[in-house]
Amino acid sequence: MQMLSDFLESNFPSTRARAGLADRGSYLATLPDIEIATTPMLKTAIDTLCFAHIGAKTGDRRLVQRSQTSYGQVLSSLITAVNRRSGDISYIEPRAVITSIMLLCLYDDSIPLPFQGENGWATHYWGCQQLLGAHGPGFMRIDDPFDRMLFNSLRMPCFFLGVAKRKSIAQGQPEWLQLSEDMDPTGGAFTGFYRVAMRMPAILERIDDVLEGHLSHNIVQKLCVEIQSFRLEMVQWHAGLVENSKNPHWELPKVVDIADLSSASTNAEHLYMRRSKTFTKIFEFGLPKKVVQNHTLCAMSCIVMDCSLLRLLHFIPGCATYLLPDRLEDIEQRAFSQSTILCRSLYHYTSFDGLAYADFSEFINDIALNFFEEYGAVKEMQWCLGVRAATTVRRQRIKENVQPRTLCRMGDAGPGFAMACRYRAPMLKS
Repeated sequence: MQMLSDFLESNFPSTRARAGLADRGSYLATLPDIEIATTPMLKTAIDTLCFAHIGAKTGDRRLVQRSQTSYGQVLSSLITAVNRRSGDISYIEPRAVITSIMLLCLYDDSIPLPFQGENGWATHYWGCQQLLGAHGPGFMRIDDPFDRMLFNSLRMPCFFLGVAKRKSIAQGQPEWLQLSEDMDPTGGAFTGFYRVAMRMPAILERIDDVLEGHLSHNIVQKLCVEIQSFRLEMVQWHAGLVENSKNPHWELPKVVDIADLSSASTNAEHLYMRRSKTFTKIFEFGLPKKVVQNHTLCAMSCIVMDCSLLRLLHFIPGCATYLLPDRLEDIEQRAFSQSTILCRSLYHYTSFDGLAYADFSEFINDIALNFFEEYGAVKEMQWCLGVRAATTVRRQRIKENVQPRTLCRMGDAGPGFAMACRYRAPMLKS
């Protein structure tokens, strides 16, 4: 396990960084504590990850080659493992199989993979959620810290991929939603968000099935009602957070003039935003050190649902009768308002130095950009393009001076997720 310790020390060098892993509920925080002697595949997966990252960092080609060989060995073991049944002599617990797959998700993307094909990050995480669906939540032990962190580490990536692929995910099934509730009986903010959000991929899949002729148009009314209900539940989720917060400003940002903010920042996006006259007011969050704000998650979810309604209206105009009293113009205005919220939030998101933060801010920007392009809001669209160009400049600076690479692969799924805000194209699956 010494290599694993070296790997974690290299990627999370400070005590604060390692504490952050636990705070975020990352399974990497407890990985050194689990027993791997009885699971050779899991040990090989850990070796693969360590060989790859340490070899890439030190320039040791022998370690890189060993990582590629080990990668192939893990893939071969996974193929065998997923076909074994409980009771077989060589049966491997689902948690060990899923952990091994998740470790491959972190394989250093600067090293050529031993196979060519779809993005490895997406392929592996999609395999994880399919295994979750096949096994059900029974193998997850809610009193085990590692299992809890494994579960937490899977939710957001699988959610992003489900939206990007426009395919339902295991975590959206009732039994997995119940497990989420059982793991957080106090009803934390994220549990409430996931309770609603995990249904989004299945809704997008049904929309595509209707438009592709796989489902009868008779279900369109039911689908419209479901989308409107989803949106209402998401708004109520955030309203509940505001109502129960000790300080409403923690959940509702203040609107401030960008000209009143300190001009000392040399951040590329901030410099562009100050020069632009498109959005002269931005959001100031009450918990500035918290990166992803619940206010943003609500806006992000609502705009996807509004664009889904616009998509149905574009291809099936007759469904307008199912949406009354809302009209097409009302839904467009709501989506425009939510896109504006995301743009005004970007000053906050572009304040954090790190590749993962740059990826997330670009993802938020792309959601707004895609809607503005569909809607024909030229001025706002150009603003988003300007911010994207500035983010590209800052990302290069981060790579050169702060963080050459990141373990977070969420940025890979961002473009596919943001495509959900396109509503005029016939096909959106990534």
